[in-house]
Amino acid sequence: MKIALFLPNRVGDVVMATPAVRALRRHFGDDARIVGIMRPHLHEVLAGTDWLDEQWHFEPKAKQPELRPAALVGRMRDE
Repeated sequence: MKIALFLPNRVGDVVMATPAVRALRRHFGDDARIVGIMRPHLHEVLAGTDWLDEQWHFEPKAKQPELRPAALVGRMRDE
């Protein structure tokens, strides 16, 4: 099973969401592939945990094309 988890935009909100992320991992186990979708500045909040299999970054107003929402949609379609 593949799960895309869109995380909140602010550090404190991501911290408050960690119990839910942990609960998803426990519920679905290692058979699920859980991808956290977040803004780049938030990646360290969940770094070092085994709750997410991958972290994908996006920034709605990014200058880099690979961080724009259209690139995220394309990446999700490829999966």
